[in-house]
Amino acid sequence: MYISFFLRVFLSSKQAAEQFFQNPQVREFTNVVLNTRERWILSQISISDSPKPSESGYDEYISESNEIFDRDSVDGYLRSELVTVIYSESV
Repeated sequence: MYISFFLRVFLSSKQAAEQFFQNPQVREFTNVVLNTRERWILSQISISDSPKPSESGYDEYISESNEIFDRDSVDGYLRSELVTVIYSESV
């Protein structure tokens, strides 16, 4: 399955904070994203490792993306909750 649901990160939030900050202020909030089918498919094909239309697996990828939308959408919208973490520090 090609669908990427999680942002790939090289450092955990804690590792990044320890590497770049001494005494950071940490703010965290949720962003709710509502996607129509068209926006959901566009977001999936914009993922860097998703297959391109000329590559094998593309049709399967689109089919799986549509299945996810059909299964999880409510009233024509697929809801995703993204968490944003902001680290800041006065220098």
